[in-house]
Amino acid sequence: MKRQILTAAFISWLTGTSMTAATVNHDAALHYATEFLSERGLSSTLRPVSLSAISRSVSLPQSEAVHIFNIGENEGYVIIAGDDRAKKILAYSDTGNIDMATMPEACRTWIEQYAEEISSLPADSHAADTAGQTYENKRANAVAPLLKSRWNQKSPYNLQCPVDITTGRQSVTGCVATATAQIMQYHRHPLQATGTVSYEDRNEKIVRELDFSAIAPFDWNHMTDTYDDSADDESSQAVASLMKAVGYGTKMQYSSETSIAYHQDAGKALIDYFGYDRNIHFYERGSMSDSEWTDLIISELEAGRPVLYDGRNPSMGHTFVCDGYDGNGYFHFNWGWSGMSDGYYSLSALNPSEQSTGGSTGGYTLKQAVLCHIAPQGTPGSVAQTERLLNIEKLYFRDATSFHIASETPELHTTLDDSQLFFYSFNKGLNDFTGEVCAAVITDSGITPISTTTVSGLENNNYTAVRFQLADVSLADGTYRIGFYYRCGEQDGWHVVKCSTANGPSECYATVSGRKLTLSPVMPTISVNLASELSWNHLHADAPATWTFDIANTGDIRLEGYAGIALADASGDYKGIYVSPILCPANETVTAKINSTLKGIAGGTYQAIPFYSYNSQPTVADITLLSQSVEVKIAHLSILPENGSYLMTDNADTPLRLSVTNLSPDSWEGKLEADIIAPDGSLRQGTFSADVAVAPKSTATAMLTGDNLNLERGNYILNLYMSPGRDLLLTSISLLVTSHVSGLDEIVTDSMDVKVADGHLYIASPSQLSSVTLHDIAGHQLVRQNANGNETAIDISGLQGGVYILTIVRTDGNRDVRKINIRNS
Repeated sequence: MKRQILTAAFISWLTGTSMTAATVNHDAALHYATEFLSERGLSSTLRPVSLSAISRSVSLPQSEAVHIFNIGENEGYVIIAGDDRAKKILAYSDTGNIDMATMPEACRTWIEQYAEEISSLPADSHAADTAGQTYENKRANAVAPLLKSRWNQKSPYNLQCPVDITTGRQSVTGCVATATAQIMQYHRHPLQATGTVSYEDRNEKIVRELDFSAIAPFDWNHMTDTYDDSADDESSQAVASLMKAVGYGTKMQYSSETSIAYHQDAGKALIDYFGYDRNIHFYERGSMSDSEWTDLIISELEAGRPVLYDGRNPSMGHTFVCDGYDGNGYFHFNWGWSGMSDGYYSLSALNPSEQSTGGSTGGYTLKQAVLCHIAPQGTPGSVAQTERLLNIEKLYFRDATSFHIASETPELHTTLDDSQLFFYSFNKGLNDFTGEVCAAVITDSGITPISTTTVSGLENNNYTAVRFQLADVSLADGTYRIGFYYRCGEQDGWHVVKCSTANGPSECYATVSGRKLTLSPVMPTISVNLASELSWNHLHADAPATWTFDIANTGDIRLEGYAGIALADASGDYKGIYVSPILCPANETVTAKINSTLKGIAGGTYQAIPFYSYNSQPTVADITLLSQSVEVKIAHLSILPENGSYLMTDNADTPLRLSVTNLSPDSWEGKLEADIIAPDGSLRQGTFSADVAVAPKSTATAMLTGDNLNLERGNYILNLYMSPGRDLLLTSISLLVTSHVSGLDEIVTDSMDVKVADGHLYIASPSQLSSVTLHDIAGHQLVRQNANGNETAIDISGLQGGVYILTIVRTDGNRDVRKINIRNS
């Protein structure tokens, strides 16, 4: 079985062989990168990228996780896996460079995810087989990116878009308009739009109208491939006019933040207003096998036709353009963000590293759909779409009294005279559908229609009810497999009608005995199992949590749904359900990583249960549990410095006392680690840690000790993490390092006695003393001496009268800071 690493933002394929896994060092990675460039006829200089800024959560040494090489000056980059069990080339781009020091946080996270996924490969997985490529790698005909444009959605593209009356700002063009306009610019067609559009913009509750014949012809000659602030008005208005026309043509719902239109409406607009061939095809990946989908995209690119692509994540969708293929399983995508994230991706990992206007925090791997065969009217080779025009939304059985959802009815006992097979069917094509639909007996030699009905003038994206009365069907006794098919005319062959959801039935069994009939659905074989132990990071109330486990798809259909964790309390009630999208072909295994936030979850003991669901917001009825529950403990701590948020500048031997309150009904025992962040944002190197044990609903003191940082005066941030792993930031505390008297309040403690007499400062304490330090108000250390026992004295005969800062450190870790006034006699 092939093995995949898959998260919400990143998917990497592993193919098992008998080879031994090994680390890919820098020299080997450089060789692979050089070889990669050579295969593409390039000879630019490769410059390694320092990964010192990668998060500390990556467990492997940074040099072993991934290797990144920038190509020349902004000529792209290539990312090499640091483990030969992963695909050698993780990702690459033919534009831009990577700079870990200045890149946005979203891009940094993308790189960190690569490193983390490589570092978390299971020990028993094998090296990737470079000889046995996946299906996507078998086609070797590379197609260079077809689009030259790198357009976006704001100025100057939106200069002619409507003003958002809510914000008073110009509306953005919308991703559908930007993607469609770039394909039109590629074809430089049409010269003039035709017709009139009128539609309701529901965002602003107004009717928008545009007579295309009244606008100026499209000025293709003055449209440029890229735009910046220096663009002249003529070229800016040329592209803005195109964007407005496409937006109105696609019935755009405008706003200044996100303008929305439907993917299929772009195809209708191209046909109805912009002079493109009527035979534009629409396909959904869910209705095709992986090999069929890959073949479709490659054939379009080889024909010189960019593909208008659509994908989704749980929160939103995006429309963009697939315009190239590298011959090795990676496809070039133009995301419509001025070139940002443009590059080569696997069709099952559409996760742009950075996103711009109209984007989101996720990728666009789910619910993939395409418009293809996009070409100006009159282009040779026009072929009408005949496949995958109709679908089954949901199959029903009907008896004498009611309808029954087939997927929820294992057996329905009825009669031929009282029975009906029924479903709603959508026209997925862009043109009206007229043809026949039949119910047919399926045998090894083909199909035999037993009942036929006619569908006339079914408009695009509209549905009709399809019914087959079985009273007139003549079937001998026996059991039959029944499927559903359509054809566009008598000269056309029959095409299968499939359910729109992979887990829904498209066929049924009919057992006939005289006039008695038993109907049962032919359910797809969905077999999904937990293939690893569940793992998680440190868990804390209201904090981020990461859950990881492997899912094995041993069924006969591709899983395109959601892996999740259900969190139940002691009574079995679900307190939290967290999901992440996954795509897993049949007979493959994926590693699902669910990033969640335990918002509203109190500290305590819970049961965590991994599951699979087709719904992004599943209920208990929608989930398939993958294993027995696993007990997890969720901490709930409140941590504050015990003596105020400050340290003195002589903090070399001074522990910081932390007050740790456990709000959970369970005891907590563990270790805390800390970073100190300087005022300029830099990390002050040093190791600070504290061992903590605190009873339920109690408070305990923890001593945070560590290296001498020799901190200068100023405001710092103390970041506290759970250890080991430092995978959870518990809190950030303001820390004032000072010796200014104006910045301190006197701390009065238990019966500590401080006196000035005979040129000495006498200190007496009920507990053992460790050291005593004296600073002037400018922060200069004047005296420091160790102390033994309960009393000590400091010679201050040489000091001038005035205010000083006295710091007393005891052996139990307590620190006392006082202002003292020394008067000269």
